[in-house]
Amino acid sequence: MEAKALLIFNPNAGSEEINALDLLSKITVLISGTIVDIYETTGDGDQEAIKEKLANTKYALVVIAGGDGTIKLGAACVEDQCPMAILPLGSANGLANCLGIKSLDDAWDALKQMDTLNMDGVMVDDHLCLHLADFGFNANLIHRFEEGDSRGMIGYVKSSLGEIFSTNISQFVLETDGEKIEFEAHMLVIANGDRYGTGAVINPDGDLSDGRFEVIAVLVEGVEDLIQLSIGLISGERKERNSIRSWTLKNCKIQNHSGAKFQIDGELMGTPSEITVGIRPGIFRFVHKTPDVVEKDDVSIENSTS
Repeated sequence: MEAKALLIFNPNAGSEEINALDLLSKITVLISGTIVDIYETTGDGDQEAIKEKLANTKYALVVIAGGDGTIKLGAACVEDQCPMAILPLGSANGLANCLGIKSLDDAWDALKQMDTLNMDGVMVDDHLCLHLADFGFNANLIHRFEEGDSRGMIGYVKSSLGEIFSTNISQFVLETDGEKIEFEAHMLVIANGDRYGTGAVINPDGDLSDGRFEVIAVLVEGVEDLIQLSIGLISGERKERNSIRSWTLKNCKIQNHSGAKFQIDGELMGTPSEITVGIRPGIFRFVHKTPDVVEKDDVSIENSTS
């Protein structure tokens, strides 16, 4: 019996030149002996519809084509039922970057290689976080981006120039293992992955499969701090400084005393006064790209590793 795969496609993500049938053709060439079903998201009842398809058909692979929101939608439906592969079509594609997939070409290479990673999920109250959530600077940036007319990465860059100098310092309390830590920060990050979709490395110690997450507090007090932070974001190397503090945790509570804006995987979540964060180890299997990709004519999804 031929294996079956499901393509979840967001028609509103990426270039209008990319359509579900083009992606379907490429997938069937790369993955031999596989029948591929298509589900196009509409923004209305998608989660229920996808769960119904998964309940009625045993899929060996789910391919998710879209941005972080589409990937989160698919992941919440699939969890560990089968491996998932990402075709990055969004503006930033944060999780894809964390998995070594920076372009569609990388995604095709990853499908050829078909290596999978047992990936953790982070729960922020009742909300799933796949790679990064934060209070402050970046959440403010997303807020301005959504309110403006610009789209894509250019919009982020334009907004960020003003945001650097306008973000207020916020007061936070981190509670874990009975200890309460009070501090100030321009940005407080909850990190499962290591980088944003822009490629900026905020969490050099990040590991999507280690059963832990990092909490990172960033406080820029002067030009030297800003320079060192910028160098670290680009290089992926970071020295511990007073301006950056980090904790590796399995669970915690965070109090947001200043009402800083909060976002999860690019989705604005308001200004919660307190959140509870916990790890769900290894609940997903994602196809990822490793450096030593071996070119193959085709691949069978029945041979994927987990």
